[in-house]
Amino acid sequence: MTKILRESAKLAAVVLAAVLLSIVITDSGWLRLLGQKSAVRFGNLPIPTLPIRYDDAHVEGNRDARVAVIVFSDFECPQCAVFATKSLPELRKEYIQGGRIALVFHHFPIERLHPMAVRAAVAADCAARAGGFWQMHDLLFRRSGHLTEQYLADTSSNPGVPGDSPLSCPTAEVETMIRRQLAEARSLQVVATPTFFVGLNTKDGVIVRHRGSGPSLQPLIGMIDATLSVSGSAR
Repeated sequence: MTKILRESAKLAAVVLAAVLLSIVITDSGWLRLLGQKSAVRFGNLPIPTLPIRYDDAHVEGNRDARVAVIVFSDFECPQCAVFATKSLPELRKEYIQGGRIALVFHHFPIERLHPMAVRAAVAADCAARAGGFWQMHDLLFRRSGHLTEQYLADTSSNPGVPGDSPLSCPTAEVETMIRRQLAEARSLQVVATPTFFVGLNTKDGVIVRHRGSGPSLQPLIGMIDATLSVSGSAR
């Protein structure tokens, strides 16, 4: 009987180890099993009590819009790429181009998983120095998961993307700004990419009313519409 119990315990340990090894906390802060494409978000995080400023962030749309959406993102994050390539075009069409919201981009590169994330962020910010951030943003996310030093160099030299070349851009200064945004994200308990903060846009920053994570557009639209209704700008 003792031998049987020992063998059963060993078998249980092997099964448990296999299950644990199959569970992955993804780079986006989601929980999934290996081999599965779907993921389940875990944890409820608090709404910031103080406005979020975005003086050194990149803004698309009407900077003076009553509602702002702040996104913390990573150029090598698969979920961020889904949002940028699938959801963002619709968001631009329905909310950004008409000036109803401001979209604010903050960097949150996850270096332990994405070795090119900081370099990609630097390339995007170098392009931003001549107004080319969003062009570079779109190019990098179309290539997300396959970024290389050569691709970044070639893209930075693309005549269709305005901005400083890697040789003339003060990359140390730019990286300092990126790491400042990374520290801010951590202070806001950002654990997933993309993470969104939706709120009222004021002279003191964004007064957050909702936060969420993930690439799906419909939950984000729900947060935006709820905030627009409060601001008196609902459609």
